[in-house]
Amino acid sequence: MVVPGFVDVYFCPDLEVDVFFYGGLWYCRYRGFWYYSRCYCGPWVYIARPPAVLLKIPPGFRKHHHRKHWHKRRGPKVY
Repeated sequence: MVVPGFVDVYFCPDLEVDVFFYGGLWYCRYRGFWYYSRCYCGPWVYIARPPAVLLKIPPGFRKHHHRKHWHKRRGPKVY
């Protein structure tokens, strides 16, 4: 799903960690550290500085967004 308010940044709504797709790579924020991968299933490599756009996304946003806007049977709400 597209991260609300962010162009070309996508997230996985059904995971327990923040996983984003941006610029052709996958990024994961886990326990305060960032990792990237060319494939969503890894291998994951530590990255000291992820793209600046990812740092603007508040931690835990997906849990709140998931509850409000996502229904497994019907997909995302369309406005």
